[in-house]
Amino acid sequence: MKVLLSFFFLLLGYSWAGCPVGSDPITATDAEDPNPYCLAVVTNKNDNYERAYRKCWNSGTGRLARLGNAYDNNLALYKAAAASNQQNFFYFGLTYSNGSWKYADDELSDLPVTFTKWAPGEPSNPTSRSCAVLNVVDQMWYSMECSIELPYLCDIPAIHDTPPFCTDGINADVFFMIDNSGDHNETRMMHDVLFGFNSVLPSQWYSPSSCGDADLKRQQIRLSGVVYYDNTYLRIGTPNFCADNFIDMVDAMHNNIKKQPIITDMSVAIDVAKVYTERQPCACRRTNSAYKTKQIMIWIPMRDEYNTTRPISLSELSSWEHYLLDIRVNKATAKFPLWKDPLMNDVSLPGPWPEFIPTQILRLWRLLCNLTGAVGDTPLPPLV
Repeated sequence: MKVLLSFFFLLLGYSWAGCPVGSDPITATDAEDPNPYCLAVVTNKNDNYERAYRKCWNSGTGRLARLGNAYDNNLALYKAAAASNQQNFFYFGLTYSNGSWKYADDELSDLPVTFTKWAPGEPSNPTSRSCAVLNVVDQMWYSMECSIELPYLCDIPAIHDTPPFCTDGINADVFFMIDNSGDHNETRMMHDVLFGFNSVLPSQWYSPSSCGDADLKRQQIRLSGVVYYDNTYLRIGTPNFCADNFIDMVDAMHNNIKKQPIITDMSVAIDVAKVYTERQPCACRRTNSAYKTKQIMIWIPMRDEYNTTRPISLSELSSWEHYLLDIRVNKATAKFPLWKDPLMNDVSLPGPWPEFIPTQILRLWRLLCNLTGAVGDTPLPPLV
């Protein structure tokens, strides 16, 4: 603990700017990627190594943390210990591959690992315990089975002093209502659209106090939603803004077993959204005008016919602005009453790309930039 306290006072002597909320700058870079990174600790949801790696990467092309020198190792220890999540072990980016330990983003190169902090007798049995973890108790590294679910440490790109893209300045809570009743190809395409859409958005690193006023004022864009099909929805945690489960939600689009025939009861999806975003006291909503945060609900239907067990309308979700992504349905020609609701708006922005996935990603970015008044160019969409 004395080491961590000394490091804390050293950290205060640095003047840093440009890191996303909840992260701090690191010093280690490499020749292939000299851009500045910031270290964030993820404690709100434990994951195995593979999922942790994917989540770090999807946070603006980040990576599992590289503890390349004593400073960055101590920063990781300080942030992990300060997280107070009653966990001792944290994944970082070091992994055993092809007979040697390498950082995950170096697997195809021969860059050596020049700084280590292995505990005595470690790494042990790397063929089965092939992922490195940081222990905040004795401040040493251990090898661990990669299937174990743990909190983890991410390096995420620093924010530029002047936002180069409008997506860096979006201030909104965005809630997706996603129909997952399409065929395999439709499901795959919408998965890739949402995955690509999230790829350039500023990361919001949640903590146990992320519903506190100070955290809510600092956070920018936050994502959540409901994936619905048949007469139910995919239960990937509670659909609110207290934790970052957007990637889990998107990935779950592939994991459900769809029943036939599909007869979607739209009132179920509305009830779920209403319970978790209109009624719950800690949905971490930023509806207070002091936050100046847009509340945007984006609907992605795959059909124009749904069953309902009761009358429904968007007035049940009146705290949101509603937008219809017209992949299969638009407001002008729709028959289903919800799509013609007076509170529903079409996403009418065109996209210049001939490919479906980049076009839809670009339309979503432009919609949010326009609605929030965020300035700057729109990024080029990934060619997924």
